[in-house]
Amino acid sequence: MRGTEIHLEAEFTWPAKCLPFVQGAPEEFVKKFIPGPEHLEYTVILPPGCSSYCDSVGLKSGTERYSIQRRTNSSGREEISLMADGVTTGTRVGMKLDIK
Repeated sequence: MRGTEIHLEAEFTWPAKCLPFVQGAPEEFVKKFIPGPEHLEYTVILPPGCSSYCDSVGLKSGTERYSIQRRTNSSGREEISLMADGVTTGTRVGMKLDIK
């Protein structure tokens, strides 16, 4: 129905997507949304034993509200999560990660 709120959860698997990343090159984990979502949560789970520097992509302080948080999950792997509200339509948003 038009105007009805929905919740969508998507899991993406890209074979070899992270190969440059685990070999030491920075990598962007981004998506483009049309229309822009009111709320976005995006989590990257790192390979065992890895830790990463992270930065936002396509998000500007004061324009969209966002945060990046890291935690260690129950398997001991680092998870980096991006949470954003008011994402601009058509903007590539996500995170750039670089192995420490």
